[in-house]
Amino acid sequence: MSEIINTTNPESLNENSSEKLRRRLDALSVSIPEITDTREVIEKGGASLIEEFDLKPEFFDDEAHSLFFIALAQRKGGLIGEAELGQTLDAQSKEKEFIYDAMALLALEKSNKYADFSRLVCTEESLPDEKIEEIFDSYTNIELTNEMGEAINAGFLKEVKGRLGVTAENEDKYEIRILNVGGTMAFAGMAASIPPELNDKPYNDPLVQEYYRKYNEHRLYKENLEESTVRFRSEIGMANEVPMAWKTNINGVNTIVLPAPFAEKMLHPDNYIASYTQDHFIKDKAALEHEYVHSQGGICFDEDSLIGITIEELRAEQFSENKLGYQDVKSAAHYLQLITGVDLVGEMSSKIKGGTKIEIFETLAIKIGLQRMLEYGLTPPRSYAKESLPLLFASHDHLGGLNGLIERLYADANGDDKLQTNEDGFMNEAMATKEFFSSNNYTEDALEGYLSYKSGICGMPFATSIIQAKIDELKK
Repeated sequence: MSEIINTTNPESLNENSSEKLRRRLDALSVSIPEITDTREVIEKGGASLIEEFDLKPEFFDDEAHSLFFIALAQRKGGLIGEAELGQTLDAQSKEKEFIYDAMALLALEKSNKYADFSRLVCTEESLPDEKIEEIFDSYTNIELTNEMGEAINAGFLKEVKGRLGVTAENEDKYEIRILNVGGTMAFAGMAASIPPELNDKPYNDPLVQEYYRKYNEHRLYKENLEESTVRFRSEIGMANEVPMAWKTNINGVNTIVLPAPFAEKMLHPDNYIASYTQDHFIKDKAALEHEYVHSQGGICFDEDSLIGITIEELRAEQFSENKLGYQDVKSAAHYLQLITGVDLVGEMSSKIKGGTKIEIFETLAIKIGLQRMLEYGLTPPRSYAKESLPLLFASHDHLGGLNGLIERLYADANGDDKLQTNEDGFMNEAMATKEFFSSNNYTEDALEGYLSYKSGICGMPFATSIIQAKIDELKK
């Protein structure tokens, strides 16, 4: 018989939460020795956080949430100790704010004080689920939605399903919707300047007339969808441009959403003027595959906090064959492996659907420590909007983004007598970079420009500076 927990008495509630935490500590300490080594600090910090957030016992039912709580409790307990040792008030204040923000994201409705901080999690008023579904229904292109569904049933996504290890038995339920909307990226490749072979033909030539017919047809189609998009964004409360594709939850249903032109191009590539190339098709399909990966399992905790979103985007990119962006996300995983030997991409690739939250974060906790695991989960990609994720980006700023994480991992590795390994990794990368530029007769200025560009697009100036230093060593 399941345990009956009295949640009406705050004192009883905290006792039950504390007991559940102790059971989680017992279980996780078997695989993560650091928990045993710092258990007194964790329990001190954990008691403080349970009381401060008045946590419901069911918070600890989820293993991944419990693991993150343990890391935060360790940090909180350490802060209490550091305060006793005379840490500066400014440093204490910033660290306390970070821990509070992270805990608010982690707890959400499983805190009895959620009403006190809910506005910090989401700054915009959310519509009722029924209203959201009503809006999506009004913009859904039923014909295209059915056609895309038929294409998927016929095998349009068989490659990505194979990479993920998805079968009819283990596929998570999802729906797909094609909306009569379209952002800039959705129209890419649907129209072009007049083909060169028509330049010398008279205006009344049938081929020229056909070109202009298609061109005008597309222009009207685009104008109508642009007007529809403005209305949709206003009704749904979408601050930014409509994405090329996205995954969301519509009244409890896991849903992949595609703008109509995006689906049209893939389903009917021959209907459009010649600029829609095979390269366009490959990237469009990769974007659909990327969102499909998001619909199957996932490393992200939930859609409100988005804890773990950096690793979730790495997962989606890996299983859709890395055709899109997220260069900072990919660089973080690359430098993680270079410094620590932890192959995060390999870990996910070896597991069905890339692994579960607890599998991935427990692996990180074991291999890089509780605090670096925590920081990895609380640092979003730069491409995410700060204004819609204020608490997550507050954590991002406090931690110095993914660049700060890599800098601390490097310091950790040096402190653990792993200097030779990570220095060799950076030297090998420096040698390969220098050799490539030398073999192609590029100038020193070109190499400097490349490293500067790489630092910017990857958001990793710290790692790039190490590579630059290694290249300078090779010149001597």
